[in-house]
Amino acid sequence: MNSGKRINCLILLASYIAIWILYLLLRIYSVSSIVEPKLYPDSKTYLEISISPITSSEFWNAGTPIITPLMYKLFAGDLQGIAIFQNTFSVFSWSVLAIAVAGLSQFDWMKIINFSLVLIFSLSAEILLWDWVILSES
Repeated sequence: MNSGKRINCLILLASYIAIWILYLLLRIYSVSSIVEPKLYPDSKTYLEISISPITSSEFWNAGTPIITPLMYKLFAGDLQGIAIFQNTFSVFSWSVLAIAVAGLSQFDWMKIINFSLVLIFSLSAEILLWDWVILSES
């Protein structure tokens, strides 16, 4: 790799990192005003299942997907912990999507734009608020 390509690669990487750090700061600022996670009737069902012992038939045969009660059990029903995990997973997922979409572009300047647009979209109020809802779909 010649030095020109190497410099372009480093500039692109530095741009990704700078945009991602700005995204992270905006994300933290945006959710800092949310006081507590939102519960729905369905949320309570999953939380009740998660209280059952992991070896019980109530836990495994509740008629709901097992992943959500299992995750709630890992957090011992701590709603704040569950919401923070959901937000962290959301940041990770949107970041991976942004990298994937950017990788589809042929030009470096377009990669930066696509990367930024995906992350900006994930800062919309609907998505930010959804990450604080305690539901199996969150």
